[in-house]
Amino acid sequence: MRLTPRELAALGRDHPFVRQLQAKGILPGQSAPAAAKAGPRPGVASQGEEQFALQLRALRIPPPKREFRFHPKRAFRFDFAWPDLPCGRRLAVEIEGGIHSGGRHVRPQGYKRDLEKYNSAVALGWTLLRFSSAMVFSGEAVQSVQNWLNGTSGPG
Repeated sequence: MRLTPRELAALGRDHPFVRQLQAKGILPGQSAPAAAKAGPRPGVASQGEEQFALQLRALRIPPPKREFRFHPKRAFRFDFAWPDLPCGRRLAVEIEGGIHSGGRHVRPQGYKRDLEKYNSAVALGWTLLRFSSAMVFSGEAVQSVQNWLNGTSGPG
């Protein structure tokens, strides 16, 4: 796999692929992209979601649909979705933010709504992968998606 300097920078210095290249002496130390250092802004995707999108592009994983409405009657949306994969497979990815700061996903009403959403997705034939922001920044999330798309299982 060949990545441009921009794609490598988008992955960030702590991504396993970047660390591997640095360990081999192929790549000098990288600084984290400015976008990863910026704080969250209202109405804008989380840092974890933006980092995940950059990793997908850098690894040339087929682009997903963002904020994809999957339910025929409810306003449920996935952060990332691949609704038209070969053999009728459908993959959804949720990046769960705020799990350590008491965010919506861990409060009772938000947690209950997430359960309804996730159970509805499975009932409609979706495979759902959920990741924390830490899993995104470590590279585990994008590696898991790549493995799933390639028909293998587990993180790299």
